[in-house]
Amino acid sequence: VASCGSDRGAAATVGDESLSVSDLQDEVVELRDAYGAEAVADTGQVMRDRLQSFIIGSLIAQVAEQEGVSASGADVSALISRVEDSRDGDLSGFLEENLFTQESFEQAARTQVLLDELNEQLGGQTGVQDAVLAAQDEVPISVNRRYGRWDAEQLSVVETQGSIAVAPLEDALDTELAPE
Repeated sequence: VASCGSDRGAAATVGDESLSVSDLQDEVVELRDAYGAEAVADTGQVMRDRLQSFIIGSLIAQVAEQEGVSASGADVSALISRVEDSRDGDLSGFLEENLFTQESFEQAARTQVLLDELNEQLGGQTGVQDAVLAAQDEVPISVNRRYGRWDAEQLSVVETQGSIAVAPLEDALDTELAPE
């Protein structure tokens, strides 16, 4: 999901990592195609949620690196398997309920493994939260204004006056957003 840029610009950046506008739009299109237009009816909120996940995931990865914590492929696979087992081997309902693509679910699982390890190393959720809050002061975080802005206190992407999160996707899709 992270890229070094695109011809459409960055939707968000955290330090040297960026999520391009086109990658963000592609993910929303993939969600719409998989789960229907109703699932992504509030396109702006879906985009802000994706940007928030990208930013927080990047900050957690930065804290993990500083603390010498990693998420092995085996640990990520084990977590995914536990979720699969809890769903009788079928992730499709879980992915739809949580508006995950397979790729975004795997990234969320990786972030969760890092969080679990950081919770142990930093003495719990408060220690992790303090470390993430400190990390955001160490790297520049920016959100393309069409999607809103980063709120450092809430650790979220918030809608702002004039943010037009729906328009770029509609432009990219032409009339494809019309109900089927």
